[in-house]
Amino acid sequence: MVNDRRKRRALSPILATEHFLEAELDRCAATALFLLDGGEVVASSLRDGQPVARESARRLAMGVEDDGRDLYAHVLDVAGRSMLFTSVGARVKSVREVERSIDRIFSM
Repeated sequence: MVNDRRKRRALSPILATEHFLEAELDRCAATALFLLDGGEVVASSLRDGQPVARESARRLAMGVEDDGRDLYAHVLDVAGRSMLFTSVGARVKSVREVERSIDRIFSM
C-alpha cells in the first residue's frame, strides 16, 4: 500500500500549493516562502511568531524593499509558465523538488 504523506488536501491548485508551502516551511529554516506570478502572490506561507508582516515580506520577496534579511529567488517552470519562488531568511532544501511538486499540483 502506498503511503500518502500529505496531512491536508485541497482541490484548488492554489490552496494545495499553500498547503505544500506550509509543509516546506516546516522542513526549512526560512521565515517565509512565496510563489509569485507576474508580481502577484499566488501562494505563500509565513512562519508563526515571526515579526514579519505579510505585506512587508511580500515586498521583500518582490525585491521592492530591503530590510537586511537574506532573500533567495528562483524562476520555476510551473505548468508551462515561469513563476518566481522566493524564500526569506534561509534556503529551502531543494528548489528542484519544490518546482516538481508545484508543477505537479498545477498540472492536475
